[in-house]
Amino acid sequence: MLRHIATIVSFAIPLGFLAGCQTTPPDVKTEISKSVPSDYREQTALYFRRHLKDPYSVRDAEISGPTSAFAGILYGGTVPAVCVRLNAKNAYGAYMGITTYAIGFKDGKVSGAVQVVFDTCRKEQYEPYRELMTG
Repeated sequence: MLRHIATIVSFAIPLGFLAGCQTTPPDVKTEISKSVPSDYREQTALYFRRHLKDPYSVRDAEISGPTSAFAGILYGGTVPAVCVRLNAKNAYGAYMGITTYAIGFKDGKVSGAVQVVFDTCRKEQYEPYRELMTG
């Protein structure tokens, strides 16, 4: 019995990781990205000012245009999003290095942000994000 459970678990865990790597078809991604509000730059800057340890320390900030990101099955699958890369100080006062975040939107408002671990934002085109660097 334990052997069967171990076999099931050994297959389930890698499949779970692969589910996080799924991609969204281009036409669906385009439709979803249209749900990003027009004031996404301002909303995203406000979000980071409220949630970073030292929002006035931001350097090298860049933002992508509207896109979509996979938020997980529990959070609705693929959601409208933008990607942000920045370098800011942590709680110890040291710069963390360039970190990438995916910022999700729901009903026209920022619903949250996650630090990107996989290649969710790797293919996006970025531009300078001066609104975030001016504090």
